[in-house]
Amino acid sequence: MYLKLRYIIILIALCGLMTSCTSDTTAEPDAGAEVEVTFVTADPSRAVALSGINTEGSTFAIYGDMKFMNSDRPVNVFGGNAVTYRSGKWTYEDTQYWFPQHEHSFIAMHPAGATGLSETEYSNSQLSFTYTLPDNFEDARDLLVATHRRMYSGMSSSANPVMLRFWHIMSRINFMMNCYEPADKISVSIELQGVNKTGTFSIIPAPLSSGGEQTNDYIFSWTDLLNNGTFSIDVTDIDTNEEGEAGTSLFPDNNALFMIPQPDNKDIIMKITCTLYDADAEPVDQFGSEMPIAGWKAGKMYTYSLTVQPSIKDIYIDHVNVKEWKSGSDNNIDVPRK
Repeated sequence: MYLKLRYIIILIALCGLMTSCTSDTTAEPDAGAEVEVTFVTADPSRAVALSGINTEGSTFAIYGDMKFMNSDRPVNVFGGNAVTYRSGKWTYEDTQYWFPQHEHSFIAMHPAGATGLSETEYSNSQLSFTYTLPDNFEDARDLLVATHRRMYSGMSSSANPVMLRFWHIMSRINFMMNCYEPADKISVSIELQGVNKTGTFSIIPAPLSSGGEQTNDYIFSWTDLLNNGTFSIDVTDIDTNEEGEAGTSLFPDNNALFMIPQPDNKDIIMKITCTLYDADAEPVDQFGSEMPIAGWKAGKMYTYSLTVQPSIKDIYIDHVNVKEWKSGSDNNIDVPRK
């Protein structure tokens, strides 16, 4: 009886081994196998990198959780962990893995550790924080976020890297100045009065659609706008230009001006003061202009066109151009002041 039982056990073991050997090349990975969570920030089909993000040493903070099927109790997996671009790929410590039949949610923020942030909280797949503009505009950062939500089935096809499509959460303000009259030196002082300098930002990945496996959509808001005051900036050594030539950008990409979005703020006053200097850098004249302007939306760039006319001591605020804050193809993002 013992020999017969032993023979049966050996046959079962051999059959299992043969099945493993013959099906290894075609079967999906074991649902319990560990599959590492990885991140990419470019569309592989177009091979277009995000300008200023996919650079050696660049770091974003990642937040994330997971929950089993339709459970309402997510477990935090990432809590602002640093993900750094090294040798052509994004890497992080304390490797995390996909869990089969779990819904995984992610929120990334670039750059990691930006100044001006406080009260950062991540709970139930939502990230929120308070941001205060620094007094010196050059200390402000271009804040970008990206989200991803996915139901991981345990099959290899659902374990692709997490695609992060970053977008700007701030508003970018620029001024194009034209001066067609000769001048040795010009400086401009800009005051934005009635600006809210503090706000609370919240974002959560959009829920999966019925039958959907993943989404990069999101729901966000800027709320609790306060700390109303005046934001002042001085720009010196501005060049004059000839008729037909493009004006001077006062805040180009490498010196951009970022503001907290406040589209419902109707009480902003823009005050422009122009000072003219002689060849010895002595001020010889000063004049200005002001006008009420509306607030700004997240992810948009507002360019105000100014025309300075020293002969009549006036500044014309011609118009404002509003456009989506992008450059190049849809996948390219400029990130000034790295």
